Amino acid sequence: MAEVVENFQCFDKEFADLDRVAKGNPRLLALFAYMAVHRDLLVAREARIELERRVEALEMDHVRTLADCYRGVWRAAESYRRGDLVSHGGSTWLALRDTEAQPGDGAGTGWRLIVKKGRDANTRKDGEK
Repeated sequence: MAEVVENFQCFDKEFADLDRVAKGNPRLLALFAYMAVHRDLLVAREARIELERRVEALEMDHVRTLADCYRGVWRAAESYRRGDLVSHGGSTWLALRDTEAQPGDGAGTGWRLIVKKGRDANTRKDGEK
């Protein structure tokens, strides 16, 4: 992009000289005007392409899937960032902010209960041991 802009800055200097040469020749003036418009369009196109590339890179950097967010069983020695999911005490917790606190230790720890532990299944029929 910088190279394109640099090349057109040189063209601007030459264009000023050509404009003086073309005085009295409408065809040359029209040609120079046409070239100037296309130069501006090319610079704008290059800038748009560069901007789209940067936006795409930023978007890809911020995309986290559920698989990326799940950190497994909570461990005391770990630091967790906002958006991380952990299992602790049979429940699933979401980190609301960067935290090292244990999930379920009360309000203000930075965790929100997402899935509460259910009861253990009892597969035995009444009276069976």
